[in-house]
Amino acid sequence: MRRWILASCLVLIAALGVLVPASAQASSVARGQLTSGKPVTATISTSGQQAEYTFAATAKKNVTFNVTHFDFTGNGPVEVFLEFYEPGSSSAFNTCDFTGNSFCNFTAPTGGTWSVALVPYAGTVGSLNLTFANNVPTKALTVGTPVTTTLKFEGQEAGYTFAATADKTATFDVTHFDFTGNGPVDVFLEFYEPGSSTSYTTCDIVGNTTCAVKPPVGGTWSIALVPYAATVGSLTLTTK
Repeated sequence: MRRWILASCLVLIAALGVLVPASAQASSVARGQLTSGKPVTATISTSGQQAEYTFAATAKKNVTFNVTHFDFTGNGPVEVFLEFYEPGSSSAFNTCDFTGNSFCNFTAPTGGTWSVALVPYAGTVGSLNLTFANNVPTKALTVGTPVTTTLKFEGQEAGYTFAATADKTATFDVTHFDFTGNGPVDVFLEFYEPGSSTSYTTCDIVGNTTCAVKPPVGGTWSIALVPYAATVGSLTLTTK
């Protein structure tokens, strides 16, 4: 079970009195396709203007959006929203509220070409840098071979696979732990049985350590490397 609170990503529900932008009266400008790991500068120069982008998502995989160089002004709350739309949908799947540099990540339920609208609140104008990133590609672990993984973007995750033998303990050494964050600097190793989407067990990693797991069934297991909140950095993982 994920153990963080993603304060930067809020689902806006009108019944709760959350401020929402007046999208119906805004003008939208298409800004193109987002590429994983490459920042784009988004500028809202006119009151009521919006910017729209597309990005490629994989079903049931995490995506993250980092906002940096946040520089907006306005007469009221200085907020912008990222509204995410599944392929072919006109209803927002998720909305994130930004009042400064932060990030927003979520698991896409369906794959394909998604769209995201950058919507300022009321008369808010200005610019920001937006970086979309997929997860770090999954790597296969081989006994005795170290694998180094870097989580460069806030909210980014990584994955591994390993061959397990039923009732035989597998040991994972974490070395070269080098992470930073605004809160607790934790990452989690979440272990999944073959074909399962529910984690079997989780190891909480806060430095160089060892994590041992005794799989109840054999086969190809998977591991998700999941950071706490805005934690970024790198580590080396070796299975024995």
